[in-house]
Amino acid sequence: MAVYRTAIRALVAVLIVLLALTGCRLQRPSGGRDLPAPAAVGPGLAPGEGNSAAPVPPEGPAADEPAPAEPTPPAEPKPPGAAAPLLPAGVELSHTQGRIAIGPFYGILPELAWSPAGDRLAIYGETGGYGIWVWNKDKGDVVRLLKLLDRSGQGATAVAFFGWSRDGGALYYAVDGVQAAGPHLGERGVAVKKVRLDGVEEEIAWLPGGPELIRSQHFNPATGWLLVHRGQDLWRVNVESGQKVHLKDNLPTWDGLFGVTPSPTGEVVAYPDTRPQRHGLLLLDVNTGKEVEVGAAGEYAFAPVWSPDGSKLSFLSAQARGETYDFQIGEDGPLPPATRLNVVTKEGHPLASWVAPQGEKAGAPVWSADGRQVAFLSAVVTKGADGMDAVRWQRLLLAAPGEALRDLGAVHGEWLAVAGFVPGGRQVLVYRYEAGGGVTVLAYGPDAGRVQVLMQEAVDEPPAWWRANLLAARLESGPNDTLNTQIYLRSPAGKTAQLTTGAGWKSRLTLSDSWLAYLSADNQAAPYPITVWLRSLP
Repeated sequence: MAVYRTAIRALVAVLIVLLALTGCRLQRPSGGRDLPAPAAVGPGLAPGEGNSAAPVPPEGPAADEPAPAEPTPPAEPKPPGAAAPLLPAGVELSHTQGRIAIGPFYGILPELAWSPAGDRLAIYGETGGYGIWVWNKDKGDVVRLLKLLDRSGQGATAVAFFGWSRDGGALYYAVDGVQAAGPHLGERGVAVKKVRLDGVEEEIAWLPGGPELIRSQHFNPATGWLLVHRGQDLWRVNVESGQKVHLKDNLPTWDGLFGVTPSPTGEVVAYPDTRPQRHGLLLLDVNTGKEVEVGAAGEYAFAPVWSPDGSKLSFLSAQARGETYDFQIGEDGPLPPATRLNVVTKEGHPLASWVAPQGEKAGAPVWSADGRQVAFLSAVVTKGADGMDAVRWQRLLLAAPGEALRDLGAVHGEWLAVAGFVPGGRQVLVYRYEAGGGVTVLAYGPDAGRVQVLMQEAVDEPPAWWRANLLAARLESGPNDTLNTQIYLRSPAGKTAQLTTGAGWKSRLTLSDSWLAYLSADNQAAPYPITVWLRSLP
């Protein structure tokens, strides 16, 4: 028993000595420095995955050892806002026959945005979580600036990408939904943020909200103002100062032709008037908060389309025969059954109103680049043998405030859509959907009845123009009855050049000076990887 007590006393003595030594080691060494704070965890990120400005403390035994007798002067702690360690890219960059490939991405189709100077390309996509990548044309590298994982398991967190700052030094985005980290942990809403090119993130504004996600947004880099439509709320945020204004909390949540439509400058927002017995459009001046109703009494007003400079608004209207307005003919298609095309100023003052000839219906309008003309299709709608509406296309019409309608000629086809104007505004592009697949691109004008075929078997994406040359993707048959697309360049003289080869569905053509960026999606093999391609134009 005495031996046992002696052993216990010896063990206790050893423990006391060890604890004393440990206590000494936890004291700040003479001549040492405070350890930096751990890196903050970014939204939805695991520790160590974020791009916080705070440096990461050293790991291992060396972090706890006292300074040597003659220490080397330690490095100064990084000040707040210092560059953060960049994330692993998670994608590969390769060069193939003068082209650059970045990928793979999965899930959502990546969004592409060239910097104001055209020296960088931002990519918002998904691989290993949502992310933002930047390709540097001068350095030839790609870095990842953001990584966000939806840890809710219910798709309750998403990212909205807004684009570049006006100086090209940062990118703006929002974490939407349930916040997985940060000062709003567990809350629902929108955290508007920016990330610098060195990886430092900063929250600009917090927009509280319910379970909805962002329905639409509009960002004007020239002014720094951002509009966010989420649920029934409309917010305005200045991304440079952080100022925020809750403009509306009772917006309609309808889609399509009755949606909420901001002007290109973001100064005015158009949306349906939801008051009983009122079927017009309301124009909200976001600077003054003033609302103005537009539209004729007794008519439904819908399908608002702003001119490119935001000074004018065109919309369709039709006689109101009930408290709802239902479409059978492609609700979001080019021909809602409207009888009138209207144009007003951004302040709501009427400029013009036209009715298609011979009682025909008016289709969705498209503005010219200079905002002086509007093109639209007309058709006759009759009841078919099955009781459903049947459409017979009639003509392409050109309208300009203060002038009579111009008839550019008859149109033919089962399904047509106005795609835009040829640069210069003297011809109108029309897409004719063919029964065998693909689209025929037609140019109408400048004289009535003059029609030119620009491209066949094309894809119905918005046209891209480079120095008066048309860039468009065309269908190409692949092995085992697969379909690919290839990008072609068509000169004003009618000469075509094929710019791409290989498998993949190519889309989202994005231009900057003499550089073209686009997506190529593998539509045959799961998990359907998507690659971002870049190349210079001839």
